[in-house]
Amino acid sequence: LYGVYELLERFGGCAWYSLRFEVVPELKAFSVPADLDETQRPTFELRSENWNGHGRADDFAARNKLNLESFGEKLGGTRFRFDPVLGKCHTFARLVPPEKWFDTHPEYFSLVAGHRLRNHSQLCLTNPDVLRICTEEVMRRIAESYPKGIRYYGVSPNDWQNACECPACAEVDRRAKSRAGTLIAFVNRIAEEVEKTYPDVFIQTLAYSYTRRPPVGIVPRRNVQVCLCTIECDFSKSIPESRAIENRRVRHDFGVWGRSGCSLSVWDYASDFGAYHHIWPNYGALRGNLEFFEQQGVRQVFTLINGGGPNEVWSNIRCWLLAKWMWNPRLDEKALLDRCFKDHFGPAADDVWEYFNLLR
Repeated sequence: LYGVYELLERFGGCAWYSLRFEVVPELKAFSVPADLDETQRPTFELRSENWNGHGRADDFAARNKLNLESFGEKLGGTRFRFDPVLGKCHTFARLVPPEKWFDTHPEYFSLVAGHRLRNHSQLCLTNPDVLRICTEEVMRRIAESYPKGIRYYGVSPNDWQNACECPACAEVDRRAKSRAGTLIAFVNRIAEEVEKTYPDVFIQTLAYSYTRRPPVGIVPRRNVQVCLCTIECDFSKSIPESRAIENRRVRHDFGVWGRSGCSLSVWDYASDFGAYHHIWPNYGALRGNLEFFEQQGVRQVFTLINGGGPNEVWSNIRCWLLAKWMWNPRLDEKALLDRCFKDHFGPAADDVWEYFNLLR
């Protein structure tokens, strides 16, 4: 399928930039070189974005050689599907819902500043009952969805702070020099139980916010996938190029997580969360970040893109570039943009180049 689209793009002049804009020329003849003999292998085995239209138009994503988790049999399927209930992130509230458990067992939830939290809470990860409940729920979900080909199950904190500060949790995190200490120890216990029955299943968790720093002395099991999130980074330059403190920290964290031997994936960001509709000139980070991820041994990449809407041309161009570079980050930027600007702007392409360089 990807080979067909490669031929259509390279020799037929086709391109798919958004659901509302594609280029499909009318040609008198379509031909390829007689001696064409080429094998391509994508740099990343999972290439995923939430680009405008993705999730609503898998065919469109496939034309850009992405392989989303939603791909069905028509598009070759995917082996990176997550359980539809647990999903891929922020699952604590689904595993142990406060509305079900808090009134009778507040000790299941995080202790913060001397109080157990019902709202915006995390879990007390050293509580044996919490471990039992989460393990049972994960095993129940696997039993239901494993026959459907699902192999990834998320066990990760909710999307806010408030890690548990009870004496037992605090001691584990103190020894690990990171609040990921309690998380990885907890996830390891679940993964150990899962492996007994389902050795090819991965339990995914997040190196995100307060759990991004790798714990000392606690190594993720081989069936634990750590998804490292880059949300704090400076995106005016790539992670290895920027001298910003958060980029230096992320470089360090990637190295430590990578050396642990765990399955490492990335949740990257290409949005200006302060103002989605603003021009956000992060083009200098796009390819460099993907090259850095490749060097760190990452094989699965998701880029979060909350763009300016389906008519926002710069979001579409950004996402098209990412799709190209997820396949091969060594593709030449100028050649890609020359084509992209010509298709979008025709005789105004040279003026757009000037504008684009000014943005950067």
